[in-house]
Amino acid sequence: MTTRLYLLRHAETATPHVFHGAESDIHLSDRGHEQARAVATLLRDLGPAKLISSPMLRARQTAASIAEACGLSPRIEPDLHERKVGALQGTPNRPETGLWPDTLARWIAGETHHAPDSSESWDQVQGRAMRVLNRLVQEAHPGPIALVAHGLLLKVSLLTITGEGPAGWQSFGPIRNTEIFTVDHSPAGWRLIAKPPLRPGGGP
Repeated sequence: MTTRLYLLRHAETATPHVFHGAESDIHLSDRGHEQARAVATLLRDLGPAKLISSPMLRARQTAASIAEACGLSPRIEPDLHERKVGALQGTPNRPETGLWPDTLARWIAGETHHAPDSSESWDQVQGRAMRVLNRLVQEAHPGPIALVAHGLLLKVSLLTITGEGPAGWQSFGPIRNTEIFTVDHSPAGWRLIAKPPLRPGGGP
């Protein structure tokens, strides 16, 4: 039996140009609410049978629009929260040097346990994300699953699914708000179906 999942990042937050980790339960911007409504229309046409969301407000608000459009009730999965980012919280999210570029370089080099200043490592994020995904596909579903989570968590999950690991970090580029990745799970394992991602108003 094959289970299809539509994995999407939440819509734009009220302050999109800074790091928002698990330490920040920020809400969506006006543009973010528009994005959420647009992706809800796209997902309605894809016909998900179940809706899963991170517990964080930005994901729950995105999921609320999807729930209304698709006639579903969101199920909250606590382990889908954004990465704990420690001292990066509230700092500009495109730094050329500093804590995040150093962390990423060390992950790509294979130091997946690296987690400075009360943040989470690749291993920790991967562990909780894949536990949820693997549990979901063991359940009986009458159709596809839509899942709303966060950019870094989704990228770690996708690089695990494809087998690339952190060395493939650049192969996906930035995961933008409300982009959808389609993945399947069968007895043969996980498989990425749609790359580049689906986007509101367009196809793969």
